[in-house]
Amino acid sequence: MRRVVPHKEAEFSSHSIMKAMERFVQAVQDMDETILVPSRLMDLEVGDASDTVELKPKGMSTDLYRLYMMVNCVKNELLWGANSGEVDEEEPITTVATSLTKGHTRRPSTASVASTQSATLSDTDSEMSNENDSGIEGESESKPDYTRSVETSFRRHLYGLQRSLRQMTAAAAYLTKRYQSDIGANL
Repeated sequence: MRRVVPHKEAEFSSHSIMKAMERFVQAVQDMDETILVPSRLMDLEVGDASDTVELKPKGMSTDLYRLYMMVNCVKNELLWGANSGEVDEEEPITTVATSLTKGHTRRPSTASVASTQSATLSDTDSEMSNENDSGIEGESESKPDYTRSVETSFRRHLYGLQRSLRQMTAAAAYLTKRYQSDIGANL
């Protein structure tokens, strides 16, 4: 059995994301060892008339072959990283936004504007301006909000990843049982 990360069993909890990833990878490896001819899954669906497996993924009605391919693709991305050739979901949004701006808009740089303004200010005005523009007061107030926002976002994404891994682990286990039930019975 190949492990996701070499470790001692006591290093992380059974509820950790590492354990969830390990369970998912193991379920997909078991599925791959069982499903020798994936094309036999074509034209079969979750919950169709021939489905006798008790372990059905909730709320899922999809082609078994697509489910098989998706689970394997996710496992590969999890272990080896996303393919660099795949398009990022955010990319079309930025292309649309950048295609709306056809020409360059010339604007004075902030350095030249600041130097022009500072030449006309007296020393006391300049000191007062530097004090107000430092942003230190604003930074100290926004940092706790930023930290809380990052922490909340991290927890939400971590929970979502764990939930997705549980669902895909269940899908891999279902595919294994279903293949054994349908295809194994016909051999």
